[in-house]
Amino acid sequence: MSPGTLIRSARQASRLSQRGLAELAETSGPTVAAYEAGTKDPRTSTLLRLLAAAGWDIQLVARRPAADRFRDLLAAAVAEKIATDPALLDRAIQVMDGDVWRSAYEQQWRALIAAGTVAVIGVLTSPHPDTLALKADSPFTMLGLVGDDERQRLLAETRAASLGVAR
Repeated sequence: MSPGTLIRSARQASRLSQRGLAELAETSGPTVAAYEAGTKDPRTSTLLRLLAAAGWDIQLVARRPAADRFRDLLAAAVAEKIATDPALLDRAIQVMDGDVWRSAYEQQWRALIAAGTVAVIGVLTSPHPDTLALKADSPFTMLGLVGDDERQRLLAETRAASLGVAR
């Protein structure tokens, strides 16, 4: 949401005119109009002052990019399948031994799979940023373990989280 849209939403929800909000925030009506139109961007301190004048506050949340969150959800879904069917580790070895999948992380995956189910699940469910590349380039992706319906559900969950919508 743009700063102008946020200012407009707060102002309208508080049933204030642009001029009324401007007076409360000790700025000018044309400036509020320019912010709302997107022709001018407020400084962070100005945005906070305008929102406070409308009775709102703002909370900033730092979070990982949606693509990383989606990748984590996919990896967790694969981990669940491995937990219920450890034979999937053997199938991943077959993928690596074939001609279809090549990866810079092949040796790491071979070592993890050799270490067993717990090690593989540990990487797939780890929130640590160092595991992102491994999750993105996994032999398990070649097995088609996450179907289209589940993938769409996870994508919707990621989008909802990005928008701050509780599910």
